[in-house]
This record gives sequence, C-alpha cells and structure tokens, in this order.
Amino acid sequence: MTGKHRVFPLLFLFAIGPVPLAVAVEVEPLRVELTAAPGSAAVAVLKVTNYRSDPVRIHAQTGAYRYAFTAHTVLPDDPAKHHLPSCQSWVSIDTGELPLGPAASGALILTVAVPQDAAHSPVGEYVAAILVDEHPQPATPSAPGAGTVAILPRIAIPLYVTLEGRQTPRGRIAAFTATPGPKAGIVQLLLTIANDGETHVRPMGTVLVTNDRREVVHRAGLGRTVPIFPQFQEGLPLWVPLGAGRYTAIATVDLGGPGLLQRELTFTVTADGQVPLG
Repeated sequence: MTGKHRVFPLLFLFAIGPVPLAVAVEVEPLRVELTAAPGSAAVAVLKVTNYRSDPVRIHAQTGAYRYAFTAHTVLPDDPAKHHLPSCQSWVSIDTGELPLGPAASGALILTVAVPQDAAHSPVGEYVAAILVDEHPQPATPSAPGAGTVAILPRIAIPLYVTLEGRQTPRGRIAAFTATPGPKAGIVQLLLTIANDGETHVRPMGTVLVTNDRREVVHRAGLGRTVPIFPQFQEGLPLWVPLGAGRYTAIATVDLGGPGLLQRELTFTVTADGQVPLG
C-alpha cells in the first residue's frame, strides 16, 4: 500500500489509570503480503510512528486473521472445507515491546519461517494478523482511590503468505445482475466474482452502461474491494442512476493475472423503476 494512512482504530477500554485523549500512532504498511518458498523465510518491516507529544509503549503480537465477509459474500457449499489456513505459528516478531518518544519512529521486524512440509499443502495461501497495541506511559492517579478509564487503541495488520509458485490468480465472473435500487431512479448492478485460484484476489475494473443507441450514460470503477479468497465468491455492487429505457452494462475486470474478464448484461428499466427479469 502506498502513501501514509493515519489510523484511528477500534478502541478497547481498560481501567488502568489516566491517559491523554490524543491518539495518533501510525503503522505502515496497513497490510503485509509475502511470497515465500517452503523451507525458506521472508521478512517484513512495520514502521510505527508516534505523533503524540507524550511517549508511548508499543506492544506487538501475532493473532488470528478475522474474516471480512459482506452481505454479498457467497460461501462455498461446505465452508468448513474451505477455511483460511493460519500461519500464525510461522511468525516471529523481533521485539514485543517498542518504546517511542514524542514524534519518534521505530520498526517492528517480522520473520515468517515457512515449514518445508508446506510444499505438500493442498492450499496456496496462509493468513494471520499482527496486533499492534498502544500503551501510554504509566501515570500516578490524581488522588488515592481515583479511577479513570484508559483508552487503548489496537491496530490489526492482516498478513497474507502465499507459497512460491501458487500465486497466479484465476477467477471468473460468476454472475452479473440488475435489480431495483434503494429508491426510484437507481438500479443496482451486482457483479459476482468467483476465485478459482490458490490465493486471494482484489479485483479492479470498470463498468460501462450504454443506452439503446450505444451511447455511454454511466461509467464507474469497482473501487477498493475486499479480498476474495480461494473457493469463495463476492458480489461487488454498483448503484447507477437510470431512467426508463433499455440498457447494456459492460463489466471489465482485472484479477492481476494474464488477461481480463468481461461480461455484458442487457436489461430494461420500466417507468416505475422496476427491472424485469430476462
């Protein structure tokens, strides 16, 4: 991921003493993707910057990856057979504690040691998370028995490890549909992408909508998509303002591999905003 992204994540509350309200710790990158051969090790560096005027302690540890399903996720017939395998036990962090002074930066070095027997794995990608917690420096309560609530931010960095030779994306457009949107004059186009490869994909692409005179009346990008994991399908919705008429939507999708995926959909919008099937 390029550029800098200041993060203000979910907050976890603990009664441990007073802490300043300002929260401004940045971690880069916000996603780690590595490719390594079985029996080898890969290294990644997380840069942590304290933008506060007070010192902090950074605590880092490994954790389980959390699925990010949406309302349009299509699960496999038997999800239990297509779980995301964990590489948490492969990961070591050079230090679990990183003290940072005001406006200071430091590094967390991750080493991922891929076991040799991964060469016989039926899957090509493993996942985990790096949990980065921000702890304030200890402070003395203002009075005996005085209690305050501390806010401890946690940033979860997803980690993806692909086995060497298994990283070529493969997928298809499983479905392309048009239905009435949330209000009159809006049509929902739903493009469903199936991942047939061995590693997750993040599709990029565009959708063009033309009228019955083949004039382009709407153009939209797919935007930033959630990862689509092997054997899963994800519906990518687009909401398009369209009046009554007959239209053709043309979707072009890039999965990051050779070639592009493309699908056309012709549909009609009635005067009352309905989208008849067929």
